[in-house]
Formats: sequence, structure tokens, C-alpha cells
Amino acid sequence: MTFSLSGAVGRPGPGTGHRAGSAGRRGRVLAVAAGVFCAAAVAPVALSVPAHAQGTCTVSGPTTTCTFAFTGAEQTFTIPAGVTQVDVTAIGAAGGREGVHNTSGGRGSQVSGTLTGLSGGQTLYVEVGGTPMGGFPACIPGSQCVGGFNGGGTSHFGGGGGGASDIRTQPRTTPLTTTDSRLIVAAGGVWLGFFGFGWYGPWVAYVTEAAPPGRTGFALGLAMSVNQIAIVTVPPVLGLLVDLTGSFTPALALLSLLTVVALAVTAEAELRTR
Repeated sequence: MTFSLSGAVGRPGPGTGHRAGSAGRRGRVLAVAAGVFCAAAVAPVALSVPAHAQGTCTVSGPTTTCTFAFTGAEQTFTIPAGVTQVDVTAIGAAGGREGVHNTSGGRGSQVSGTLTGLSGGQTLYVEVGGTPMGGFPACIPGSQCVGGFNGGGTSHFGGGGGGASDIRTQPRTTPLTTTDSRLIVAAGGVWLGFFGFGWYGPWVAYVTEAAPPGRTGFALGLAMSVNQIAIVTVPPVLGLLVDLTGSFTPALALLSLLTVVALAVTAEAELRTR
């Protein structure tokens, strides 16, 4: 995660969109979830105003930027005196790889917003989501099934979920079920385990059983070809749909519709064979 703070009263940092002379001090924050291979500095850095951050800080004009990479632990940031609100962009960690088909997990979400009502000396707790890890026997070979730091779900056959990135006002030792103090949250990426296990074996068995006598090889080969074509073409189509609409909802709705159609066709075929 990267925190950028305006170093001058009434003078906004780049891209804040606020005019000079506005009341109070406004910080600019970019919270980015780094991968597990990124290094992170942990030495506190003193800014031009009283503040400390467990991150790598750089200064550019009136803006001080402190970058928080993934460490596998909670990090902290202290609001400088006079700063009352901060702009934030948070990105969750990506989902883990699935080993059977060597399929990568989904990207983490990106969320932007402004944190208001802050006060000098206040401590914000920074959670940078981690990507899932692998390891036998918890995961099948090649899969990163153990969920990432900060809430990533764990699978076994498929890839695990990436951890969320968030900023909160209370440490993670305070259960979210007691007090949810998160100010902004970017969910981690996932890999749908349904497609990683459980469907392939029954699907092959169904194709071979449903094939006409003496045409099993042709039917299975045709089904495999269609399956591979779909694997290559569908992800880019869904990605383009997300880019065009700016939302995952249409893509998920299309997948749901195709699933319903497939179930209906299968059910009709079953009724005909009885």
C-alpha cells in the first residue's frame, strides 16, 4: 500500500482536485496490494510533519508517498497533525493458480475512496492482502490452494482466494464480528473451485455413456475439442465484457445463463433416453 500526504496546508497533492485555500490538510493515499515476492521496507520514516509509517517513503514536491508492500503481517500508519482526510485506492491480491489445468486465479479488485473524519496522531492499521500459497498435502501438486493473508479462502484441488487489502481504525486482533472498523476494503481474487474439480470426471463419463454405440471415440474427441476451444475463447470474451460494462455483473450473469441452458439441455437429453 502507498500513502501519499500533502506537505502544505491548503495545497492539494497532484490529482486531488481540491482548490488551494481549502480548510484543513488533505492527504493523498494509494493503497496497493503487492505480491508475495515484493520486498517491503519496515523502518519508520519521519515526514515533514509528525508521522510514522511502516513503509518506504519518498517525497515529490508537497507530497510524501509511503509504499506498503505485502509482509504477511499488519502494518501501521500515523496521521500527521492537521490532516483530516485521505484519498485511497486499494487493490486486493490475486487468486491462486489451479494445478490441474494450470489456470491462473482472478485479479484482485480495485477500490477508490476518500477517508474522512481523521485526526492528527491517529493510527491507521494497514492490511495488504497476500496471494495464496501451495504445498503438499494441503494442495494437489501445482495448485496454490492455501488462501492468502487477510481473509483469502482455502481450497484443495483449485486455487485459493487472494487476501483482501483494507485500512482499519483498530488492529486485526479486534474481531470484525465485534467491531468492523474497516474504512475501505478491496477484495482479493478467486479461482472458482467448481471448475477445478468435481465436474471433469463426471462430464467425461456422461459423454461416453451418451455416445451412440461405436461412436464413443468420436463423441469424446468432439467434446474435448469444444471444451478446449471454450477454454481459449471464453475468458477473453468475458474480460472484454467486463471492460466494456465496467462491472462483473454482466459476465457472471452470462455464465449463469449458460449454466442454466446446459442443465436444461442435459435434462432434456436424459428424458429422451428413458
